[in-house]
Amino acid sequence: MLKLLDKVAPGVAVSDLGGGNGLNLLLGDDLVLRVHKPFISRTRLVGERELRQKLADQGLRVGVPAGDGLVRCGPRWAELERFVPTEYLEPDLAWLFAAIGRLHRVLATVPGGPVRPKIVTLASPQTLRRWLTTNRAAGHPGAVPELDPILRELAQRWIPTDRLPHQLVHGDPHPDNVLLSLDHKPLYLDFGSIMSAPRVFDLSYALAHVLIRLGQPRDEIPTAVRAYEESAGWRLTAPERAALIPYAASVPLYYDICDWGDGGPFRDVSTWLLRLPAQLLVKARPSETRSIRR
Repeated sequence: MLKLLDKVAPGVAVSDLGGGNGLNLLLGDDLVLRVHKPFISRTRLVGERELRQKLADQGLRVGVPAGDGLVRCGPRWAELERFVPTEYLEPDLAWLFAAIGRLHRVLATVPGGPVRPKIVTLASPQTLRRWLTTNRAAGHPGAVPELDPILRELAQRWIPTDRLPHQLVHGDPHPDNVLLSLDHKPLYLDFGSIMSAPRVFDLSYALAHVLIRLGQPRDEIPTAVRAYEESAGWRLTAPERAALIPYAASVPLYYDICDWGDGGPFRDVSTWLLRLPAQLLVKARPSETRSIRR
């Protein structure tokens, strides 16, 4: 690491920016060195860098690649990107959904994308059940019986992915990856999970993370959906509205079963979501599924 720092930014001040998917170092006041996990391939990173540049060219705030390309740091790949200063923003569901809508509006115009990520954050009830069965057979202490009725209810509410509109989605749009830049535009970070998937999954993933952090803002969910639709320029379809809540409920279970969460509190979020009344998100009428771009 010291050799790499001497090579890319000799003599500058270095500070740790944190982050869960690798090492992120601020070099001076305008560059970020990102050192990725060993399983992230060069092909994947090249695709991400090309995508981030396309998003920047269309006016979105992202970490724009800097330097000539990727460099080796032992068994890992590292890259430089431009640093964008941010302001602290308390997680706000409507603002976050609107930011995702703006991102989706641009991503829908981008052909292709990076190769499929190694870790996919979307898991069906069948996949979650298979993982739980494996963990239970291995004697994992987190494979508790309380998960069984939640998974059964999730399976009953689940909307198959082939009924939902697909496009490139961020895959990990939680409040630490969608920030507020100093010019008051959303800043999108960590494209390590970007993939082709149901577009509503980004909303479900964001909703789950806000609930985990802040509690249960039930009344804010319809307002947040409208904010997304206005920003994206289209309305959610009826199947997407039906999928939003169960797909959000799958996220804490994903973390819980993979032992990345806090057990009981995560299960409580899934249970609360699945108990929301069906009329919370009124199904879109046929006339409402058209584009609302102005």
